[in-house]
Amino acid sequence: MLKAEREKYAIFISKLSEAAAKDFLLSEHEKLVDALAKLAQANALIENCNRLYTKLNQDYDTLKADYDKALAANKELIVLLQKEQDKEKLKIKAMYGMKSEKIDAIADLAESRFKEPVDESRNEENDADSPNKVKNTASGNKRSGLSVIKGKKKRNRKGETHESRLKSSMDEMPHLITYDFDSEELDRKYGKWNWRIRGYKTHKVIKKINSPYYVEVIKTPVISVGLEHRLKTERYENPIIPKTHLSSSSMAEILYNKYCLSIPCYRMASYYKAHGLDISRQLIIGWINKCVPNLLGPVYDALKDEGRKADCNQVDETYFRVNKDGRKPGSKSFMWVHATGELTGGHPSIVFCFEKTRGTDHLRDYYREFSGYIISDAYISYDVLAEESKGRISSAKCMMHCRRNFAIAFFVYANESMSDDQLADLEETKALLLIRDIYQAEEPLRKLTPDERLQNTLTEKTEASCLI
Repeated sequence: MLKAEREKYAIFISKLSEAAAKDFLLSEHEKLVDALAKLAQANALIENCNRLYTKLNQDYDTLKADYDKALAANKELIVLLQKEQDKEKLKIKAMYGMKSEKIDAIADLAESRFKEPVDESRNEENDADSPNKVKNTASGNKRSGLSVIKGKKKRNRKGETHESRLKSSMDEMPHLITYDFDSEELDRKYGKWNWRIRGYKTHKVIKKINSPYYVEVIKTPVISVGLEHRLKTERYENPIIPKTHLSSSSMAEILYNKYCLSIPCYRMASYYKAHGLDISRQLIIGWINKCVPNLLGPVYDALKDEGRKADCNQVDETYFRVNKDGRKPGSKSFMWVHATGELTGGHPSIVFCFEKTRGTDHLRDYYREFSGYIISDAYISYDVLAEESKGRISSAKCMMHCRRNFAIAFFVYANESMSDDQLADLEETKALLLIRDIYQAEEPLRKLTPDERLQNTLTEKTEASCLI
């Protein structure tokens, strides 16, 4: 086909004159040159597109590989984050414990029974037909895979309710008896001379008598001595802090509010101002800083000496952040607590010691002349102290810390999907219930002396052996 086209084109050229043929060929040449230029540009554009396509493919492969690596790393980080969160939860449980570690929340077994709340101000039992009689309408829910009854009364480790503890404490308080009736109202209601008092129903409420502050004016005599009438003034010095207006009662209130109730000094200043005393926060802080070392220092030393006379001490430590002690703000410091055991003789004492570190040096210094038992957690410094004492000190471990490990192990299981029987068969649950039984068996013995406890234990063993 191309040959025929060439021949046709040659015949067409041969028919033209020389000048016309020349012009025609030049025109066609120019068109051909333009077409070749456009073709070269198109080829260059195609090559650029191919290069860009190749580079885009390479970049895509690189980005896809980076994305796959980031996705895998993200999955690993999610797993690590979950592990760290679990560790933090276990750490918090180990340090402070939690309400869900209680037996009733872990295993609400058949022997754990609770009564419904009743009117705490009533002395009589509700009648059977009384409209106010409390009915058990609580419905069950599930928590940690165990059945828990809503609305049951919370009990402490002694088995007492909050209401019974309140009533016990109220029985030890001073009582003021008042008679609440209006004879004129009773005459109007029942008729004059038509009623008489046969007895009284008792209702108790807690009242507070506000004690206003007052200023005690202390006058010391100015004495005229001898015939010369020399004037002498009997010296007066404030026994709490010289040259101040403090009394023992006001200082005791400040220290109680500060260290027992954790009331800040600025709130105490506002309280005093509301009662007409303009005692600034700076004055309160100054009094505390002067009074605590001077007056309570000997008490602190006496408590330490009294505690070290006992043959058993309970020890623990915890950290907290301190802003101003010569180090950078937020530095970690430690508070150590030393308490005498409840069965040791002498006056019981609890001593708190501030230290910048958790090292064994504090224990070495505190128990330098101590001989006996130290009950603590599994921190290594207590064992180091016992080894260095060469038998003078024995390190014993705390049952509650042991129990907490079983409670933490209990939560490792997927207990939401387990039945009560399955949870009761867990070794952790059995250990928790056994420790609970130990505490319950020891509770009635708390008020007995060590000798009475021993005698009680021997009697129970003898009775048990006779039954066998």
